[in-house]
Amino acid sequence: MESEAELQAGDEAASSCPGQCTLCGHGEQTLSLFCLDDLVPVCCVCGSAHTLSGHRVYPIEEAVQDCKRELERSVNMLQKRAWKSDLIRSTCESDFKHNQSQTQQTELQIREEFEKLHQFFREEEEARITALREEEEKKEKRMKERCDKVEELIEFISDTIRAIEEEMNADDTDFQKNYGDTIRRVWKCQKKPRKVFRTLIDVPKHVGNLRFKVWEKMLETVPCFPVTLDPNSTFTLQADLNQSFSWVVDVGQSSNWTLGVAKTTAKQEEIYKTCPEEGLWTISLQDGEYHAMTSPPERLEINSHRPERIRVCVDWKGGRLSFTDPDNDIHLYTFSHTFTEPLLPYFESFCPGHPLPQRVSVVVQKHKLSEDDNGDDEEEARQQEGH
Repeated sequence: MESEAELQAGDEAASSCPGQCTLCGHGEQTLSLFCLDDLVPVCCVCGSAHTLSGHRVYPIEEAVQDCKRELERSVNMLQKRAWKSDLIRSTCESDFKHNQSQTQQTELQIREEFEKLHQFFREEEEARITALREEEEKKEKRMKERCDKVEELIEFISDTIRAIEEEMNADDTDFQKNYGDTIRRVWKCQKKPRKVFRTLIDVPKHVGNLRFKVWEKMLETVPCFPVTLDPNSTFTLQADLNQSFSWVVDVGQSSNWTLGVAKTTAKQEEIYKTCPEEGLWTISLQDGEYHAMTSPPERLEINSHRPERIRVCVDWKGGRLSFTDPDNDIHLYTFSHTFTEPLLPYFESFCPGHPLPQRVSVVVQKHKLSEDDNGDDEEEARQQEGH
């Protein structure tokens, strides 16, 4: 029998077994088991103690294989995470460079737009100064003509006075003989010279409400786009589609596109489906087939003619969204829905060679849609075009 001292030494060795040495203190017991709860190898003696305490223990050969497989899975997971992290880093670097490029392009666009405004103001200023100079020249010419006539009259009067004085000093016979001519000359001098009117510059015409007049003219010449495209999104900005509204998209040779409208609260960054349930009403061309993006998508039999332009017509109050081919006057599809919030035009394209939108023609108009939804009866109010 083992002595009390040996039993006590064995208990101390068992309690200090996990993770403290390669071999347990029980003689030459090898670490043949693995404790799942403590994640350490143990000998069979300690394994029994671990089992009694509720730990899960099983042969170390199996544990080695399981641990290796677990680490392999961990490595795979970490490699994927590293790959995703590297992708995010690359995306950040790409976004950083793209932001720089966007900043330069946007700054150039801003400068170009302001240069157009400056050019407009320069031309308007020059035109108004030219009009002022023309009025000055015209009125100076009129005043000079009038002054010349007055000068001629003054000279004629002076000559007449001298002639009368000479006649007064002549003998009676000559006086009476020349009296008729003399008195007729006097009558000519009695004609009063006409006053010159409107010879001063019409200042109010040139400077009255000048800024307002220029602003009014600028409104007539500077285009206003009710829809502004956002290059960072498939949606747009500054589009209040809660009225009758339509636009034409030049899809050209693009072989993969989706276009229509979306609610302002529709998801813009997460993965989403382009369907009415997600707040999007669209049609698309994918893999050579046209579909109305309902749930499930409805195939459109329009492959016999490939539209190069698509008109999207919103009848917000009437609850209809129509798509037509304006070049061939063909109705493509109509969604019926009670819209309860403003809509945004929606564009999406995965065709690298022909991205959308290539050209957009926007029309703010009153629509009176016919029963077949082809939207032919339209009263156009204003049409703008953008790129």
